[in-house]
Amino acid sequence: MTGYELEDWKDMAEILFDRNRLARASDPATSKSSSEDILNDEGWPRYMIKRGKRRHAALGRVALMEGWTAREMEEQYNDNDMHKRLSELVQDGYIERGDSRPCRVTGKKSYTWKIIDKGREKLEELA
Repeated sequence: MTGYELEDWKDMAEILFDRNRLARASDPATSKSSSEDILNDEGWPRYMIKRGKRRHAALGRVALMEGWTAREMEEQYNDNDMHKRLSELVQDGYIERGDSRPCRVTGKKSYTWKIIDKGREKLEELA
């Protein structure tokens, strides 16, 4: 697949992703068990690739849809995970919250999102 051994992926996982972020403390025991399975078997490389693709797709969507709310982007792309990726992109320093306004989907006051310079640089790197 990539030339990496399973142990290499586990080492990268420890560096790139906080083990506790796979399942929250408030999640049911089944979710916590599943997150441990991801870290302890060969599902980890697939998980890393899938998660990376989702994060990069979300970054591109924010660039294209700057000023939209998370729910509006989710509705546009039929993607219910967008809000999760936005939190990760904020932590990575690629995007930030914009103004708040009524969401066109929910009608509730929500933050909009905008890409910042580091995010634009990342998109250029990925292109």
